[in-house]
Order: sequence, then structure tokens, then C-alpha cells
Amino acid sequence: MFRVLLQAMAHPGRVYQAPFSGNRSEVLISVLEALLDQEVSCCVLSPEREIYEQKIHAVTHCKSTGPGEADFIVVPSGNSGGGILEAKRGTLEYPDQGATAVYGVDSLNTTGNGTPQFALLGPGIKNRICIVMKGFPCDELLRIRQLNAEFPLGVDCIFIDRAGNLLCIPRSVQIQVSTYGLCGR
Repeated sequence: MFRVLLQAMAHPGRVYQAPFSGNRSEVLISVLEALLDQEVSCCVLSPEREIYEQKIHAVTHCKSTGPGEADFIVVPSGNSGGGILEAKRGTLEYPDQGATAVYGVDSLNTTGNGTPQFALLGPGIKNRICIVMKGFPCDELLRIRQLNAEFPLGVDCIFIDRAGNLLCIPRSVQIQVSTYGLCGR
């Protein structure tokens, strides 16, 4: 899983399959197991917060905290309700101290099945990549853009869908919200 995550971060916007078959919750826990340990903190932004925190702590032994102190923010439903805006963005001296957000969404693709919601530009992307993501509200996308507006500050994002696919958007990548003709359609 860690190798797949490294590839996904190095190639933003590409969809990768988890190295095992499983549902979104299983893949989400596997991603967290690869990234978290007792040295980092985690915050779950979900109505099922307690259930997820118990599962995450059982496999990673990380400590739970609020979104402003968390190294990792988990949003299993794809919508933080604005809570993501409290995430750590790092500092100019230590931009790597920004949080990583892990989102659960319904589906991910870059093949043109559906109307593109946004495009990605920047390091690791040739030209642009158009993304269709279901189960992820536009408001949340705008919040991520706001958090990442002052590079190198910001949050890195990992998205996991119901089929066990994952896609990463590092803080260095620019997000363009879809408008008519954005992706040549």
C-alpha cells in the first residue's frame, strides 16, 4: 500500500488500484495503517467519528486530536462540513508540517465518464488532468483550494473510492474548478 501511495503522490491525478480487493472502508484503514503510527495524530471528521477512531487506533496506535493539531484528517464521507479549514498548513520554515487529508468518495475517474468537475495542473502532471469525482461536494474542493492557495503551505489529499481506487492531490498541484470547455469537452 505504501508503494502505491508513493506512486499516486508522485503522479497526481492518476487513479491507482489498491494492492488488494476491498471496499472503501477497508482500503481507507489500510492507507492509514501504511501512514500512521504512535508518533502522529489523527482527527476524524464524520458522524461515525468514534467508530472510525477506534478502528484507526487499533491498527495504528496514533492519538486522536482536533483538526487544528492533527497530522492526518480523515473524512470518510467526502464532506468535512468546513472542518478541513482548521487543518494545519505548515509554516514557511516547515511546510512539511501541513496535514494530510484522507477522503472517502463514491467514485473516481479521469477517463471522461461524466462531466469533469475539476482539472489539475502542476508538478507531476503533463498538461492537465481532468477529474470526475462523485460523492465529493464542490464546496469541499473549494476549501482545499483555499488551504493550498499559498504554496508551499497547504494540505496533501488522498481520495479513496468504493471500488478501492485511490488518487492523490499534493499541495503543490493547482486545482481548476470546471467551467465550460475546461477539459476540451
